[in-house]
Amino acid sequence: MGKRIAMKIIVQRVFIFILCLVSLNTRSQSKLGNTWIVGTFGYQINFDSNPVAHDTSGLPSYWHLGHSNICDTNGRLLLCSDGMNIYDSTGIYIDGGDTLVPKDFYNYFNGVDDLSQASIILPMDSNIFYLVTQACSDSHMVSIMQNGGGYFDLLLYDKIDMKANAGMGKVVQKMKPIIENGNLSNSQMMACRHGNGKDWWVLKMAEDSVNVNTVLLKQDTVINMGIQRFPFIGDGGLDGGGGQMQINQQGTQMSTVNNGFNNLPLSYIYTADFDRCTGLLSSYKKTMVPTTPTGYPIGQLQLDSSALGLCYSPNGRFLYLIKYSGILQLDLLDNNISTAWYQVSGMDTAYNWFAGYTNAYLGPDGKIYIGTYHGTSKQMSTIDNPDIKGSGCNFCRKCLRSKAVYAWFSSPPCMPNYNLSGNGCWPASITEIEKNNPALVVYPNPACTVLTIQGVKEIEAVIIYNQLGQEVKKETANEKKIDIHTLSKGMYTIHVEANGKAYFARFLKE
Repeated sequence: MGKRIAMKIIVQRVFIFILCLVSLNTRSQSKLGNTWIVGTFGYQINFDSNPVAHDTSGLPSYWHLGHSNICDTNGRLLLCSDGMNIYDSTGIYIDGGDTLVPKDFYNYFNGVDDLSQASIILPMDSNIFYLVTQACSDSHMVSIMQNGGGYFDLLLYDKIDMKANAGMGKVVQKMKPIIENGNLSNSQMMACRHGNGKDWWVLKMAEDSVNVNTVLLKQDTVINMGIQRFPFIGDGGLDGGGGQMQINQQGTQMSTVNNGFNNLPLSYIYTADFDRCTGLLSSYKKTMVPTTPTGYPIGQLQLDSSALGLCYSPNGRFLYLIKYSGILQLDLLDNNISTAWYQVSGMDTAYNWFAGYTNAYLGPDGKIYIGTYHGTSKQMSTIDNPDIKGSGCNFCRKCLRSKAVYAWFSSPPCMPNYNLSGNGCWPASITEIEKNNPALVVYPNPACTVLTIQGVKEIEAVIIYNQLGQEVKKETANEKKIDIHTLSKGMYTIHVEANGKAYFARFLKE
């Protein structure tokens, strides 16, 4: 009996110790997003005070749409990026932090990426950070310059060690490719903490608005997990930098929207459930973006079909759609489309090119902060009670007002939910991923000449991608035996669209 009691006490103490560690880890992450850089002159919003402090500590460079930053565990600014460089808290390059994209891309955009969600900073153990950025190779820049825009073909990462250089930080791995020769949207990128509480998933949309590039950032490596595909026809990518991706605070659902600004057919919101353990998307949904009046007096511009940004409420029930000339609330639990939408705000009286809305992010204070399209407004609008349906959400137009002469507030920085803790799972093996698609079986695996698909009926399309995320084979017939003899050896991702659903698996070609 004595031994049993002693063992029980030991188990209880171990359990309490583990809980303390989890609690400590949660608290240590809790202020990584508590200071925001906003505006063309790098002014800061500090959420540690009540009311929030702003117009503090202006920084050099230009901070609009493509920028990101992260704080230390006390909420003090630590690192910031304009999408092409990385700086310390004073706006000075850290060691090796300048020109983190190809030179032609850097020069063409004047050293600053002001396209939506162009960069994101992710923390790892031991004071290591990853910066993920989009870019164009020098060869692809020829097409960009000739056409005045277009899709991007590179996703890069930089590894920063903040212990190096006497604690001032240093880029220890620079411009490492995650995706090369890709077909990437120039907006729509977001990250979510892995279910193990340590690693990170990064989701990056393709230019066609339906393919999702999935990347796993582990403590010591970065893995391109391939492409997942929404089983819909895309509304087409535009090259204006509009659009935003978000993952809810619970890490269970993602939504993305691409700018269809004054472009018919209308834009759509793409939504899917997200599994933090496997990185898999499921339960895909496509929702049309309603048109709203703009006040603009000419032609089709009287109707705003834009979809520049979106943001989840803290409880995940509501999705706020940010249009150029108005803000809409979508109740994700309401299946009646006539009652699910609520117009939070529209254009005041007349169309104003510089007064439009753009990206939105949830602040540490539980409010949603909404940027301005051209980044030249000295005010930022807020939604003060985003968990409440209808007018109770309390939209507050231009309530965050700058007092400084040149403190244009522009857009909030691109940030994931740094506070999301682990749920007990660890990086999934290929076998574990396949278990999450029990209906789909591909064999033999490894395969040499023919791959057989089993477990699904009425196949509509089969698409195979290589490890770079490039489409290497596509079948649109109801075909269950796929000839792969021409594929090179290596790992591939197969997407099967059947019965109105999308299935996802990997196989090895020998």
